[in-house]
Amino acid sequence: MRKAADQGDPIAQYNLGNSYHLGRGVPKDQVEAVKWTRKAAEQDDAPAQYNLGNSYANGEGVAKDAVEAAKWYRKAADQGHAEAAKSLDSSYAEALKRFAQGRRAGGCRGPE
Repeated sequence: MRKAADQGDPIAQYNLGNSYHLGRGVPKDQVEAVKWTRKAAEQDDAPAQYNLGNSYANGEGVAKDAVEAAKWYRKAADQGHAEAAKSLDSSYAEALKRFAQGRRAGGCRGPE
C-alpha cells in the first residue's frame, strides 16, 4: 500500500491515511493521517475529502477550522457523498446559529 501511495494512487493514499488515523498496521499519527488523506483529497477522492473535512472540524492532525472543514465537505458533497452533505448542512446551521446569537448580542453586523 505504501508503495502505491508514494506513487500517487489516491485509493492507496486514502487507505494509508485511514491506517494512520486508526493506528492499524502503523503507529496512530493524526498529522501523518492528514498528510496522506490530503493527497487523496486533492485528487478528487470524495471519501478522502470527507475525512479531511472531519479532521478540520474536529482539530485532528490540523488546527480546528470550520471554514476549511466546510470547503472539503462541499467538495465531497458535490460528488454525491451523502455524509459530507449532512456534515455541510450541519456546518451551515451552526454558522447561522452563531451569526444570529452574535447579532442579538450586538457582536455581528450585517450590511448597512
